[in-house]
Amino acid sequence: MSLQKTWGNIHLTALGAMMLSFLLVGCDDSVAQNAAPPAPTVSAAKVLVKSISQWDSFNGRIEAVESVQLRPRVSGYIDKVNYTDGQEVKKGQVLFTIDDRTYRAALEQAQATLARAKTQASLAQSEANRTDKLVHTNL
Repeated sequence: MSLQKTWGNIHLTALGAMMLSFLLVGCDDSVAQNAAPPAPTVSAAKVLVKSISQWDSFNGRIEAVESVQLRPRVSGYIDKVNYTDGQEVKKGQVLFTIDDRTYRAALEQAQATLARAKTQASLAQSEANRTDKLVHTNL
């Protein structure tokens, strides 16, 4: 046999032996992995009979599901607040009472202006009637 063939056979034999040893070692590990781990050590406590609280206190922040922004239709000083914070309100409920003195004064002034205009219209009508009579009598 040649030297090259001999070395090739030696290498092939060594390679086969290594592969066989790897397979045998691999089989041992899989058996060890399938074994059940030892049971853990646990401690036990006696059962105590006592009353417990059914509630706890927590810090937190809450926010309403629905909220609105109030905007006045008119300006003025607020005379009275007709609700309390957090109270549920209904549509059309009066929430604030505004000082109405300025609005009453404006109403009275408008009524006086209307009365003056009616008086002036009445005077103009009576003068027109008088003028018509004078024109018809030719004076």
